[in-house]
Amino acid sequence: MDLQIELFSTPTVEGRKILSSKGFVCANVVLDAGVIDESRKMMQKFPECLYKDGVEPYHVELFDALEREVLNKGGNAVIDLHIEHNYVKCGQSDYSLLISAQGTAVVLEGIDISENKNIKSKVLKRQILRKQIQAKLTKWNDEFNHAPLYIDFKEWIYICQSADISFADILHKAYNSNRLIISSRMKYDDYFKKLPYNEQVKLSYTYCGDNCIYLIKKFDLFDEKHILEWVTKGKIEFATACLDACKKEYSAQDLEDMQELYDFFVNLPEDKIEEQEERVKEFGIKIEALKELLLLNIGK
Repeated sequence: MDLQIELFSTPTVEGRKILSSKGFVCANVVLDAGVIDESRKMMQKFPECLYKDGVEPYHVELFDALEREVLNKGGNAVIDLHIEHNYVKCGQSDYSLLISAQGTAVVLEGIDISENKNIKSKVLKRQILRKQIQAKLTKWNDEFNHAPLYIDFKEWIYICQSADISFADILHKAYNSNRLIISSRMKYDDYFKKLPYNEQVKLSYTYCGDNCIYLIKKFDLFDEKHILEWVTKGKIEFATACLDACKKEYSAQDLEDMQELYDFFVNLPEDKIEEQEERVKEFGIKIEALKELLLLNIGK
């Protein structure tokens, strides 16, 4: 991560003089809690000083936002930096992770910020890039005729770092139709996983296709109500393909909805369900197993 500012968790920096203080700065980012499950060690202790190469992937967006705050104030470093992780409940069983970074923006000697003197220019460049991307996406969507949507490396880096929801519908449309071409090694997953959970579910079930089924399974986006919607519209093949997808946590209401979905499948004409019979059968077994598990948990 190429930060143009330096970050310190201490209120002073040994051997360096603080020339002036620019005031309090703060940045926040909201992530699906699952993103950081494999990196919980970062929540235990924040290092004394963060260097450019020591930043976890899910902190990139956070520090990018913090950097903009600092540069806008005319600073080149942050001291007394604190990172906080808080789980925020969304709905009955879903949780998101709120990561906050706060500290004091300062001008620290020994850092050449000649390139950053015109801070407004840097912000303006980002705004221009965003408008260029939006214009490209809108044009492709308006003229959609099986043409590919090309996104260059610089545009894709910005899209992934900002995780702008306003890009989501058109990007997903291009991805689902296999017309999204990114000139880098990064994949659509890198952008999709940063979107809010509800947005992920909405996008995944808006379109029917192998790409959407892949996302539903990879990111645990099983949603029985949306699948039932697909079935009632006759999209049985896609619906049954998602039956073995999982959900991070199941509630009693989920099981009721799943049972309704299973009953709907069972009562379909034979010619409609014949090819998917085995999957539906496994789905019924899954429901019974989840019911037993729920009863066990209630008993505890």
